[in-house]
Amino acid sequence: MNRDRSQRLFFTLVWLFFIIRGTLYAIVTPMWEGFDEPFHFAYVHLLTATRALPVWGEAFVDSDVAESTAYLPLPRLMPPLVANAPALSYRDFWQMDKNKREGLMSNLRRLRASSERSAPSQTPLYQLQHPPLYYFICAPLYRMLDNRSIVDKVFALRLFSVFVASLCVMAAFLATKTNNLAHWPIFAGLVSLWPCLYIDVGRVGNDSLGVTIFSFLFLAMIWYGSERSAWRAVALGAALGAGLLTKAYFLTAVPAIFLFLVLLLAFERTDWKARVMDAALVFVCAGIIGGWWYIRNLYLYGNFSGLQETMHFPAVGMSERVRAALELPWVLVTKNLFVTFCWVSGWSFVHLPKAFHFVFVLLFGGALAGFLKAGLHRKKGPGKAIPPRNGVLAAVCLIFFFALGAAYHKINAAATVRSIGGPGGWYFYALVVPISYLVSLGTCKWGAKVRRYAFPLAFIALLLVEAYGFLFVLLPYYSGFATPAASGWGLVFEESVVHVFSGEAVIRLLTNKPEWLGASVLAFFAAAYCAASIAVLSIIATLTGKTERS
Repeated sequence: MNRDRSQRLFFTLVWLFFIIRGTLYAIVTPMWEGFDEPFHFAYVHLLTATRALPVWGEAFVDSDVAESTAYLPLPRLMPPLVANAPALSYRDFWQMDKNKREGLMSNLRRLRASSERSAPSQTPLYQLQHPPLYYFICAPLYRMLDNRSIVDKVFALRLFSVFVASLCVMAAFLATKTNNLAHWPIFAGLVSLWPCLYIDVGRVGNDSLGVTIFSFLFLAMIWYGSERSAWRAVALGAALGAGLLTKAYFLTAVPAIFLFLVLLLAFERTDWKARVMDAALVFVCAGIIGGWWYIRNLYLYGNFSGLQETMHFPAVGMSERVRAALELPWVLVTKNLFVTFCWVSGWSFVHLPKAFHFVFVLLFGGALAGFLKAGLHRKKGPGKAIPPRNGVLAAVCLIFFFALGAAYHKINAAATVRSIGGPGGWYFYALVVPISYLVSLGTCKWGAKVRRYAFPLAFIALLLVEAYGFLFVLLPYYSGFATPAASGWGLVFEESVVHVFSGEAVIRLLTNKPEWLGASVLAFFAAAYCAASIAVLSIIATLTGKTERS
C-alpha cells in the first residue's frame, strides 16, 4: 500500500475515533455539566426565536432553560436559575425520595424552549458576549427539533458540536500533505488523543467550532508559506475572519499571522511589495468577514471586545493592569492552566489525583527535550532534514500569542473582577492541531529507535489516564456514589466501589438523557471506543517503526 493511501485510511480511522470518543463523552456527561452549557444553549434558542442578535441589558436566558435547572443535579459552581429552587448535587439527587425524583424528571421532559417563542427569565444571558457564527450554524438544527423536549435538543446539539470539532482531523490531514511530514502517524494519533478535548467539545458550546477554525487557520498559514499567492492570502484571511466571528480569542491570531508573514519575508527575502499586498489581502478579507462584529460592539458598548467583565465592572487604566500583573501569582496561574488542560470533569471542576498529571509532564517535557537535542546536534548535509519550517513557525506564532492573550485575560480579570479567574486550560484545545504538530515533531527528534516505543507507550499512558477518569471519577461522581475531595484532587467514595460498577450506576448515568440513549447504545459506543483505540495504537506502533527520521 502506497504512502498516500495509507495516510488517507489512517486519518479516516482517526476521524472515526474522534467522533466515537466525542460521542461517548457527549452521552455520558449530565445535562448542563459542560462549561457554561445552559448559557450557550440559551444563546442558540434566543437567536432562533428572535432572529436577531442579542444585546447586553436586553437579552435573558429563556424561562424554560432557567426552569430546567430546578429539576436537575447541577455542577458545584452553578446555582439554579430560578428563585427558591434548591441546589442539588449529584449525590443529593440520588439520595432523594424516588417519587420526588421522578417528578423532577417528568417536569424536565415537558420543557421545550420552543424556537417559536421567547419567554425571558430574570437571568441575564452573559454568553451573548460571543460572536454569533457557532449559534448561527446551530439554529437550523434547533428549528428542526422544535417539537422535541429540551433534553433531546441539548444532546442533539452536543452531537452536532462533536461532528464540527472532528473536522480538525481533516485540517491535520491536509497539513500533513502540504508539509510532507515524516512524523504523520504520531501527529494524527496525537490530535485525537487528548482526553480533556472531548470534555470541552462534547457539550453545547462554541469551542467546538473554534477548534476546527483554528485548525484550518493553521493549515492556511502552512499553505501560504509553501506557495505565496494572492488566492492563498485570501484563504488565510477568510479563515481568520471566520474565527473572529466565532470567539474573541481569535484576536490573538492577528499578531500571530502578522509575525508569521514578517518572518517568512525575512527568511526568504522574496518580492516584498507582493508580500505586503498579500498581507493587506489577509487582513482586509478578515476585516470584511469578521470585523463588523467588533465595530458593532464599539457602537453599542464603547469597546471592541464586548466581554462581560468590560460591561459589568468599571473601566480600569494601564496602571491598574500593571499592578494586577505584578501581583498575580503566576506560578499558581500556570499550574491551574496546565491542570485544567490535562483533565477536568467539566463545570464541577473535579480533578484527577496529582500523580496522573506526570504523564502530561513527561509528554511535553520529552517533546521539548527532543527539540533541544535536535538544535544542539543538528548537522547540515544530505539525510539531515530540517523540521518543516512553515509548520513550526505557524504553530509557535499561534501558541505564543494565544498564551499572551490568556495572560492578558487573567490580568484584566484581576484588575476588574479582583480574582484570578479567566480562561481555563481547556481553552488551549482550540490549538489542538498546532500543539499536536509540535509535540509529535519534538518526539520524533529523539530518533527512530526511541520514538518507535516512546509514543505508543505515551498513547497507552494517556488512554489509562482517560480510563481512570471515566471509571473512577466521572462514573462514580455523576451517579452519586462519590463526592469531590476537599482538596480538589480526586473523589471521596460514599459507598463501596463495587456499587460504581453495578447496573444501578448505568441506570443513573443514563437518567435525564434522550429516550433513544439506553444501555445498549452506551455499550455500543464503549465497545467501539475500545476497538478504535486498539486499532489506532496498533497502526501507530507499526507505522512509527517504518517512518524515517524527520
